[in-house]
Amino acid sequence: MGQDELDQWAALALRILHNIPAADDGRVADALAVVQDAATDPQSLLTPSDILLSAEEGAPGAELLAGCEAAGFTVVTTGFVGG
Repeated sequence: MGQDELDQWAALALRILHNIPAADDGRVADALAVVQDAATDPQSLLTPSDILLSAEEGAPGAELLAGCEAAGFTVVTTGFVGG
């Protein structure tokens, strides 16, 4: 995938991420807000290990995963290579 296509997919992902509806409060809503705050521009999603996929304690994605699992939700991630 070329850089232009990658940038467009990242922009789309950012729009979707910031439009995910959530409850007003609770662990999942709070963690989602942190992830949304961390994803400030499309380029921030091109290194997702820092935001979405990091398993390090305190990382936004790790907190969202823990909140979802605590609420009984199964979290599934997929990758996309363009095309």
